[in-house]
Amino acid sequence: MKVFIAGTDTGVGKTYVTTAVSSLLLRQGLHVGVMKWVGTGGKTINPDITYVIEKTGMARLVPGSRLSVSCPYNFSFPASPHLSATLEGRKIDPDYLMEKTKEVENECDVVIVEGVGGLMVPLTEEILIVDLVEASRCPVILVSRSGLGTINHTLLSIDLIRRKGIELYGVVMNRAGYEGKKDETDEKIVRDNCLIISKLTKAAVYGPIPYGAEPVSEMAASVVDPLSKRILRRIK
Repeated sequence: MKVFIAGTDTGVGKTYVTTAVSSLLLRQGLHVGVMKWVGTGGKTINPDITYVIEKTGMARLVPGSRLSVSCPYNFSFPASPHLSATLEGRKIDPDYLMEKTKEVENECDVVIVEGVGGLMVPLTEEILIVDLVEASRCPVILVSRSGLGTINHTLLSIDLIRRKGIELYGVVMNRAGYEGKKDETDEKIVRDNCLIISKLTKAAVYGPIPYGAEPVSEMAASVVDPLSKRILRRIK
C-alpha cells in the first residue's frame, strides 16, 4: 500500500503533511516507509527526509512502530529535478524509481511518497511527476495553500488528477506556514477557499492546519486523521 503526497506548488507543506500522516500511522504500530523519489537542495541527505526523521522522533510512538526512509535521487542544486540532474551530469530513470518503490513497499506496511514541487514538474525532458504517479497507481493526498491564489492552483491540480484516472483521497489546506513565513490571509478568505474548493470539485477538503502547529501535534493530527484512517482501512 502506498500513497502519494502531492502539492499544488513548491513550499506548500508536503513534507509537513507527510510527517503528520506518517506519525499517526506509526502510532498504530506500523512499519511506515517514507520516500521522496527525487530531492533537490541537499548536499548529502535531502532536508525533507531529515525533517521527517526529526519530527516523527518527537511523536509518542507505540512498540513495534518503525520508520524507514528512502530518497533514490538527491541533487544539491535546488531546482526542478530535470535541471538539478542535468547540472550534475545525471539523468533520472523512472524504471529505477519504480523498482525502489516496490522494494520499500515489500518491506513496509505502508509507503508515503512525497512529491517534489507540483504534479506537472518534469523529472526528465519527457516524464512528469504525474506520469509516475499514474504509472505507480498511487492514490493522492493533495496539499494546498490556504490563502490567496489557492483556488486556481487547487482546481487545476484536482482536474489533472481526475483526468489521469488517479484516486484522490482528499485535499489538505495548510496554514501552518510556508517556508517559515506566516500566512497572513484574512480568515474569511481562508474559510471560503475551503468551502468553494469542496463545492466546485466535490472533493473532501480538510483543514486548514493552523499556523504554528507542529506536525506531530494533536492540532495537526485532528486535520489529517480522516486520511490516516482511510489508509488504515486500505491496509486492512
